[in-house]
Amino acid sequence: MHDELARSKVRGSGIPDYLRLAAGAGSRSDDLHFTVDAAIDMLASQEKLDFVPGEKVALQQFWLLSSLADRTTGEWQVAPQVCRGKDLSPLGMTNTHFHDDHKEIVPNRASGYAYREEGFQISMTTLDTVGDGGVFTTVEDLFYWDQHFYHQQIGGPQFLDQMLTRGTLNNGRSLDYASGLIHGTHRGLDTIRHGGGFVGFRAEMIRFPQRRFTVICLCNLSARDPTELAKRVADIHLFDE
Repeated sequence: MHDELARSKVRGSGIPDYLRLAAGAGSRSDDLHFTVDAAIDMLASQEKLDFVPGEKVALQQFWLLSSLADRTTGEWQVAPQVCRGKDLSPLGMTNTHFHDDHKEIVPNRASGYAYREEGFQISMTTLDTVGDGGVFTTVEDLFYWDQHFYHQQIGGPQFLDQMLTRGTLNNGRSLDYASGLIHGTHRGLDTIRHGGGFVGFRAEMIRFPQRRFTVICLCNLSARDPTELAKRVADIHLFDE
């Protein structure tokens, strides 16, 4: 089951994006609130897939995989506790967790912002879904995660190899996308990266394995482009000679 889940992550399932469906019903991202069961019911009511599984890449269904793992093995039920330090403690990641309860108070939590016609506003979410997001962390903890790719303190080589294994479409084309990480290049150097954003938050983490150099950029304003900012920092450090 776990191997099949891993393979399905790097190829599109064709299942519609639950956030897109909610937006189509008139909900804004910072107004959304529904349970995982409600999201599954919303998907179950769809009459067809967006595309044939494996024909395209779609990255939005990690939350559904987490729910499937929960229902088939029960393992996801402990994931928030695991990420509060049980299994990540060897890495020193003591300020990282899956935020599966939007009512939980988190010390030193940053607010997200967005700019609208009337000026800056708070832009947050009340969604409790995790898997496709919902990770609360810090730059310091992400540094420890970055070091794990070189020292392999948990999981071992097989775990890291799986994270870096590229997906393949039905037509045999190899993808840049692996299990939650994207292969690429920047100015002739190999990169491993992933960015993302939701409501008033944006993030980018780009690694240059050949140089053992990583840029981590976390923003709490929706108008920012952390990928561009991270590349500018990398250019200064790696190429400004």
